[in-house]
Amino acid sequence: MKKLMCLLAALLVAPAMAAVTFDIVDNGDGTANIVVVADGDDADANGSKVAGIALDVSVDAGVITDVFNYKTTGESVVGDKGYGIFLGTITFTGGTPEEIANTGTPVAPADAPDNPGQIGSSAIVLELGALYDQATPEAAPDGTTVLCTIAVSESCNLTLAANATRGGVVLIGGGSPSSTNLPVTEALSVGPVDCYTGPSYDEWVAVGKPESWCSATQCYGDADGAQESLGFGQFTWVGANDVAALVSAYRVRVGQPGENLACDFDHKSESLGFGQFTRVGAGDVAILVQYYRMRVGVMPENCNTPAAPW
Repeated sequence: MKKLMCLLAALLVAPAMAAVTFDIVDNGDGTANIVVVADGDDADANGSKVAGIALDVSVDAGVITDVFNYKTTGESVVGDKGYGIFLGTITFTGGTPEEIANTGTPVAPADAPDNPGQIGSSAIVLELGALYDQATPEAAPDGTTVLCTIAVSESCNLTLAANATRGGVVLIGGGSPSSTNLPVTEALSVGPVDCYTGPSYDEWVAVGKPESWCSATQCYGDADGAQESLGFGQFTWVGANDVAALVSAYRVRVGQPGENLACDFDHKSESLGFGQFTRVGAGDVAILVQYYRMRVGVMPENCNTPAAPW
């Protein structure tokens, strides 16, 4: 508790001279690591001299969906260093001596003085503190530390800025760095949404995510994704062209020339014996026969739902 009070006091002391930089590392999947780097006057042989970090985090599109990958074990110690004290959400046991019951999370609570936004909004405030035994300087956080990971709902620009209410960046012993690179902005990319989400999703991934399976009618025998005329203004998804494709791919061994995953209507492999397998076998023939020349509007179109034909 005494060390925690020292940390609180440090946040209120006048500025000192140093510099701290932040980096947003785009993971390419709608998440980004928030990294703090302390060197030069901000660090020594033992590590960072930063005691507290308060950041305004915002996106210009979509919302922030999660904050994770932060230190959850509180005090910075040798072998488990980092910024694991979250003053806005930390709770105590109420015993004697006072102990930390839960370090909380780095997202400042909604009832804080500046009413920060919460997960699910476009802006939040992060509060992170480093608490360690000053008699063990080697327990200080490393000069370069991943503070947390931010997840977003869509591609956007993510911006970090110093939170003025909480002092932005505060050094051990009090004061703030002479400079930072805040605010800093990075464009985050969210990968394309999977086009197939049906009941065979794991199999789709395992065979390389063939685009043909994304058709709403492929699992009913539609190999080419195109309609064919039945005459008299009627059309079908499963016709002669699909039969021809199936015949060409029938019993072709997995991975061999001529394999056509668009004809794997049941999304399963079948044994050919002697340890050989094919993706296009009797099960696929049965599906095509069932839906052959079934009219558009009558045949189901729902391969991306659990109501598939198997």
